Amino acid sequence: MCGMGRERSDQAPIVYALKFFRQYCPLSLRKLESNGVQPNLRTFTGVPVKKITTTLFSGLMSAALAIGVTSGAQAADNEVRIGVLNHEMSLLRDSTEEDGVDINVEVLFDSPEWLAWAWSPRPHIGATFATHDDATSFIYSGLTWDYNFWGPMFVEGSFGFALHDGETGKSTVGNELGCTWNFHESASLGYEVTDAHRVMLTFEHISNASLCSENEGISNVGVRYGYQF
Repeated sequence: MCGMGRERSDQAPIVYALKFFRQYCPLSLRKLESNGVQPNLRTFTGVPVKKITTTLFSGLMSAALAIGVTSGAQAADNEVRIGVLNHEMSLLRDSTEEDGVDINVEVLFDSPEWLAWAWSPRPHIGATFATHDDATSFIYSGLTWDYNFWGPMFVEGSFGFALHDGETGKSTVGNELGCTWNFHESASLGYEVTDAHRVMLTFEHISNASLCSENEGISNVGVRYGYQF
């Protein structure tokens, strides 16, 4: 996302959602690695994680507003979501390292025509903010597919990538995530209350598919509310 060039005007909603990242990319991953620094969400941006999460939240809300202004008649295909997740599903199982409550914020965009061949997934950008001091937060982006299978009921799946601020090596205070970049997947079962309002039960997971030496991953589950523009 650093050094992005000038984008086409028809990509304006996505560019608007991402442009605030540019000011927080003073260092490249290559420079960090050459200096012996393991890049993560904090070192990659050069600013504290709390400032990143605050800026990201503001950026996502601004992006949602921009979608409503710029998307016109197709705006119903864009959506902003917010939810509460149980970190590492600690209420359902024993969690020896990370637990607590997470806040999830996500913006989904109208599926572009060039993705019609892939069953028209919607691009998304989002973040999961851990409220517990020792728990991992992450930002993510990818594609989302959904399907109405019975009246207002729908199922949804997504796939993409995440950048986290957690532990990559051996650790006694947090999950050992191995790579700074992880895969991000989620699955939801939802209900369309009205054309604009949706609620869903969501499971999300990040891990590196054993591409790095450590791969404990993180799994969260919770509820989310979505508003379609």
